[in-house]
Amino acid sequence: MSMHQKGASPIDFAMALSVMVVVIAFSIFYITNYFSRASPNDKTSELRASAAGTGKILFESSGIPQNWENNNYAPVRAGLRTDLKRIAIIAAEKGGANHSFEEADLHVVFDGNCFNTTYNNSIRIYDRFLNETPFRIYNYTECAANSGFLREANINFLFNITGNTSQVFWLYYTNNTATPKKSAYNFSYDSSLVGYWKFDSVNASNYTLDSTQYKNDGKLYNGSVSCFNLTGCINLTAGQINSALTFDGVNDYVNITSMSSIGVTVELWKKNSTDSAWFHLVNSSGTLYVNGAVGSGQIIPATNSSGTVIIGKNNAGNYFNGTIDDVRIYNRSLSADEIKALYNYTKPSYVVSSGTVPAAADKKISALQNLSYADAKNSLDLKGNFNITACEYSFGRHVPDTVNVMASAYPIIVINSTGSVKPCLASVNVW
Repeated sequence: MSMHQKGASPIDFAMALSVMVVVIAFSIFYITNYFSRASPNDKTSELRASAAGTGKILFESSGIPQNWENNNYAPVRAGLRTDLKRIAIIAAEKGGANHSFEEADLHVVFDGNCFNTTYNNSIRIYDRFLNETPFRIYNYTECAANSGFLREANINFLFNITGNTSQVFWLYYTNNTATPKKSAYNFSYDSSLVGYWKFDSVNASNYTLDSTQYKNDGKLYNGSVSCFNLTGCINLTAGQINSALTFDGVNDYVNITSMSSIGVTVELWKKNSTDSAWFHLVNSSGTLYVNGAVGSGQIIPATNSSGTVIIGKNNAGNYFNGTIDDVRIYNRSLSADEIKALYNYTKPSYVVSSGTVPAAADKKISALQNLSYADAKNSLDLKGNFNITACEYSFGRHVPDTVNVMASAYPIIVINSTGSVKPCLASVNVW
């Protein structure tokens, strides 16, 4: 017996096709709807990972190749990192008193072996809030005469500090000789302090320097002869605060003839040759303070009239035999609290340490900006859109307001093309 099977009719085929289309459509709808519903968390996680990964490539690597910024083709990886020399200066106040216009005066060895790592114009100092701090360099030694490369130097800057706290300052430097010279800094001294002689040092011309902005330096004399550190002359010795000057009681004195303002308050530390006790003396508008309180029985070994100050001799014309330290003259009266604070003054301690930190090179940033968007995207291993900012630099697409954007922020230091440095925050935005 033979059997004959009939073929499927067009209607059956159409129905089967319709069912298949419905199944495919439903599957697409389900998958799309599933990922759409799952996408907010997944997308955010993905963007976060992408932003973090891009930041790592940019700010923690030099790129591939490391000197890619010197080439005229797109790099494999566009890292911005270079190493920057940095010195941490930590000031600690342990006496419990607030200090205004505190003066840090530190000796720093930058390059003891003279590898030419420290070009003097490149030095910048920033406080913990990334504010640039004015400073001065003096008593410096260059690795070679007139080279501009420092071996060591004294760094001097002013700051305010609260009692029993510490602050950190960051000193940055490079070897870039293209760095332009910084304009002279103007320190914001207490303008009423018209003379401040620390007596910590004497220069080759027999002057002890005034630490205020007025620069009323004092010259050392033994009678009519200017001399220092010779028999019968004024000498340096241990002081109440660092060093001090000794006076022989016969004819030693310090003469300051350039005072443009007559002082109202004279403050100093003295120790008579006959005892070992230091006395803190202040004459403010005719009232004598001894060791922080109104007192008597002490004579201030200084005169101040007609723009001339003589330290080492009193108003009666008698020369002082002993040690004098830290002389200050103000053109105003001081309050009892201010005088007490001066008496209780404890100099902050300093810890200085050096090292290197990662920084973003201006030349690499410029090279990144010169890449096409597609090349930059590829070199950063990005799948979506991006925008990068670093200090005043920006690269990439405009960040839209209507999409889910994930940003990662990085504290970085940018080395400018001039060789100076600028701490700032960088951000990586991806969407």
